[in-house]
Amino acid sequence: MLPERKQNRKRTFNYNSPGSYFITICTKFRHNDFGEIKEEKMNLSLIGKLAEKFLLEIPQHFTGIEIGEYQIMLDHI
Repeated sequence: MLPERKQNRKRTFNYNSPGSYFITICTKFRHNDFGEIKEEKMNLSLIGKLAEKFLLEIPQHFTGIEIGEYQIMLDHI
């Protein structure tokens, strides 16, 4: 069971409104599942490659969504 988290959304903000949003998604237990760093370069694992593929497919499933800059790191996107 995951620990209870504090509410991190501003109650008075309309998150349906247009704008840019910064989103972070972490792996379970912060395991380095998305790849490894070799010679100062991020090398995506199979899971990392799938995460990137699905991330880039989000606009195909939701209208009005654009993926701007993103970074896949060892344990979070």
